Amino acid sequence: MITGKDRIKMALNHQMPDRVPIDFGGVETCQMHIKAYQRLLEYLDWNEKDNVKAKDIASQTAELHEKFLQKTNIDVRPIKLGVASNHELKINEADGYSWFVDEWGRKWKKPKGEGLHYSIVEFPLAEKELKNYNWPNPTDSGRFEGIQEQIKLHDDLGVAKVIPSGLGNGFLQMGAQLYGYKLWFTMLADKPSLAEEFLDIFLEFKKKFWGELLTRFGENIDVICELDDLGTQSSAWISLKMYKDLIKPRQKELFSFIKSKTDAAILFHSDGSIFDFIPDLIDVGVDVLNPLQISASNMEIKKIKDVFGDKLAFWGGGVDTQKTLPRGTPEEVKNEVKKNLKILKSGGGYVFSAIHNIQADVPPENILAMLEAFEKYCLY
Repeated sequence: MITGKDRIKMALNHQMPDRVPIDFGGVETCQMHIKAYQRLLEYLDWNEKDNVKAKDIASQTAELHEKFLQKTNIDVRPIKLGVASNHELKINEADGYSWFVDEWGRKWKKPKGEGLHYSIVEFPLAEKELKNYNWPNPTDSGRFEGIQEQIKLHDDLGVAKVIPSGLGNGFLQMGAQLYGYKLWFTMLADKPSLAEEFLDIFLEFKKKFWGELLTRFGENIDVICELDDLGTQSSAWISLKMYKDLIKPRQKELFSFIKSKTDAAILFHSDGSIFDFIPDLIDVGVDVLNPLQISASNMEIKKIKDVFGDKLAFWGGGVDTQKTLPRGTPEEVKNEVKKNLKILKSGGGYVFSAIHNIQADVPPENILAMLEAFEKYCLY
């Protein structure tokens, strides 16, 4: 019998298994908000509604129950990293807000009650010199606790094992999250040597983390995810030249290092309008592109599949999470899933998921419509 791991392996090798594999709750951007998940469980009349935990505090995405994952035939499971032994995340409340400071020194904040996500409100390098910054320890033993047990559990289930994200964001966005967006992008343009100093330190930081993790577990991992955002809804964050000068060389060195330690596929996540960057992403060693934000400018999926489908596998793009899922009818959701699946599954090389995390305002009927349409049209 073909397993979920088999399906993922075949898809990433541009083959066609019995059906398209599906991810829900694996990759960091294939999740569901706690509120949407609670409403879905209530709609299904499952008792677990009141026992939902946050998988990621900042985005408030839910830890999906194994019962739900098996019921919906999900082919992927995440390997959850442990917590650094010298850092305890504490949620504080004051003046109508909840807030916390993470191990990077970023302060996150959200309104109490109806606040749906935490946002960064204080950036640790905004008023501090890089030489005085206290970096987290990338090889802290606490990060790797419990991973071997998860590997065995997922092997017993026959599912693919995914490291949902690296330690910290990607090169471009991590700079923005530590310096603040205005200061970081000004630095990239006006003082690139200072930006490169940060990027070089961060590259070595990432290599230490991945080196430790993959030395321990590399032969047991199927997919490794690195997340960055190169694009906005209508354009790129930076010029292609700036990317090639500052970001691309460091991505290439990092991804080459990762591939020297494991046979796992490298999945790269970037939202937005990134069509012009795709040839360079292939060049730096990306095997899988996520999430295919088809609502962004110049991101028409048939063109992307036709031009790059023999060189890249795709993970996502199944249905739009900005408009169709939250505001469409169940029938409109099904029609979009049918249309996108037909294009993306052609010739293999595709893992189904929504374009990004399912947000709090998505009705349960539309989530079920997405899953029902997938089940109907996923066969090869």
